[in-house]
Amino acid sequence: MSVNYNRKFLSCELNSESSGNGDTLVKAPDYVYQDKEFTSETCTTDKCPTGDTCIEDSCKVTQCDAELKVKNGIVRGNMFDVGAQRVVECMPGYGLVSGHRIIKCTKKGSWENTTELRCEKVCPLPQQIDYGEIVHLKIMTSNGTMEYNDGTVLNKTELVIMNDSEVQYRCIEEKVIVNDSLVRCLDGQWSTYPICISYHTPCNDDAVCFEPGVWCNNGQCRCKKLEQYSYIERACVSECKYGLASTFQENERRSVTNGDFEYQAFVGLEKCRSICVSKTACKGFVYQTISHQCELHKKFYVNGDALSMAFPGISYYRRNCL
Repeated sequence: MSVNYNRKFLSCELNSESSGNGDTLVKAPDYVYQDKEFTSETCTTDKCPTGDTCIEDSCKVTQCDAELKVKNGIVRGNMFDVGAQRVVECMPGYGLVSGHRIIKCTKKGSWENTTELRCEKVCPLPQQIDYGEIVHLKIMTSNGTMEYNDGTVLNKTELVIMNDSEVQYRCIEEKVIVNDSLVRCLDGQWSTYPICISYHTPCNDDAVCFEPGVWCNNGQCRCKKLEQYSYIERACVSECKYGLASTFQENERRSVTNGDFEYQAFVGLEKCRSICVSKTACKGFVYQTISHQCELHKKFYVNGDALSMAFPGISYYRRNCL
C-alpha cells in the first residue's frame, strides 16, 4: 500500500502496492510518493496517553480531565467522556461573573471555556423596605450595565449582581425617608438600607423619629422646624421644587420675630389655614388661639431668621410642598 500526492492539483492517489525497492518509481515533479508504514505491534489502551483509548489500532481521545476545579465554586457531575456536560456552581455569596454555567468535554479532550470561569463575591437581591419602593436599578453584570426604572424586574429575572450596582428607593404613603435613599453593592454586601417612617408618628423624644430626618414635636414626628414635607419627593426638604401643598407643619409655641407678613386678620384657625392655601405666595402663618389672630407670611424662614419661642397658644404653621 502506498500513496501518490499531486501537489499541483491537490489530489491523492492510493496504490494497491508499494514500490518495492524503488524499481517502479518514475520522476514526476508535481508528485510526492509515500509508502504506508506497517508495524507488527498494535496499540493497547494501557499504552495510550491518559484520557485516550485504543480504538481500531490507534489511540483516540475519549475523556476530559476528571479533576476539574473552579476557585470559589464546585463542578457538579461525574461524567467526563467526550460530549459529557457538567454544571458549575459557585459557593454561597459568590456568583458566576465570567464563563458559562454548563461546560462540555470537547473532542480535543479539554473542557470548553474553563479559562474564563470566575466565581466572585456578589450581592443578594436588594431588600424591599417597609412603606418604600424601588424607583431605579443600575445592575453591574458580566454582560455590562443594565438599568431599570422599578423593582418588578427582580421578580422576573435571575441577576448576578456585581460590585458597584446601585438601587434607589423612595417612600410611599406620606412617609419620610431616613438614611441615604441610594444603596450600593460593595464587596458582596449592600450599604445601609433607608427607613421610611411617618412624619406624624407618635413619639415622646427625638430618638423615636430616627434623627436626623425629623424631630419629635408635640407628641408627633415632624419635619425639622426649618424644613417642610414634600409629597412628590417623599422627604423633608428645605425648599419646594414642585409647588406648595395644602397641608402644614405645626411648630407649637413658635412665632416669627421681625418677619414680613402680607395679611393679618382675626379669624378661626381653619379659616386662617384656608386663606393661606388660597394665596400662592403664602408660605406659612402664625396663629394665636386666644386672640384668633392670623398672620400670613410670604417666605420660608431658614437659618439666620428668627423663629422664636412664644407663649402657649401661639404656633407657627409652615406650609408643605408638592
